[in-house]
Amino acid sequence: MRVRRAHAQRRAARAARARGMTLIELSIAIGVLGLILAVAVPSLQSVLGVHAREEAGRLSGAIRYLYGASALYGKVCRLAFDLEEQSYWAECTGDRFTIAQERSVDGERVEESTPLTKRRSITPVDDSVRERVVKRAAFSNYTSEELPRRKLREGVSFSVWSAHQTEKYDKGTAYLYFFPQGYTEKARIWVESEHGDVYTLSVSPLNGRVRVVPEDLEVPRS
Repeated sequence: MRVRRAHAQRRAARAARARGMTLIELSIAIGVLGLILAVAVPSLQSVLGVHAREEAGRLSGAIRYLYGASALYGKVCRLAFDLEEQSYWAECTGDRFTIAQERSVDGERVEESTPLTKRRSITPVDDSVRERVVKRAAFSNYTSEELPRRKLREGVSFSVWSAHQTEKYDKGTAYLYFFPQGYTEKARIWVESEHGDVYTLSVSPLNGRVRVVPEDLEVPRS
């Protein structure tokens, strides 16, 4: 009996030591996991910042490409921004077209049925052309391998201001127009990661050049 009891005690002691080692190992594993997370979270933020910069670069290229395509094909084109789906694509029309100042509510474009000839135009076209614009032009998708429809990466979003808008749009749909005479609208587009990295694209109306600035620029006052 004494021998059996001694064996049982030794087995219990070994089990206790094994449990003790398991708790120590678990503590070490938790500590290592904490270190990994401490390194991984900033790395994730950095990756999303890189994604925002890459999307800003792609968008800059899309603007330059459509500026050239509008002049090359002699059509009015526009870059359409779906601010809900965070995607953009190109559209063009062969119809005569002029832009009127849009009405907006809380950062979203409001559709209006008023003919453009009765609204204040902000594009530099002569009166004879403006008088012939009696309805909205029919835009159709512009398909090109160089400029496909694109959705922003997860964790990246954008907002848009252009010269025909009364405010910066962050929902609904926004447009940036390009004209075959070789000009576009003055515009700013903000590309932002969910961790706060912001890149502002500033579009020059006379040559379509895009300046990408790694900061949150304000909407131009004029």
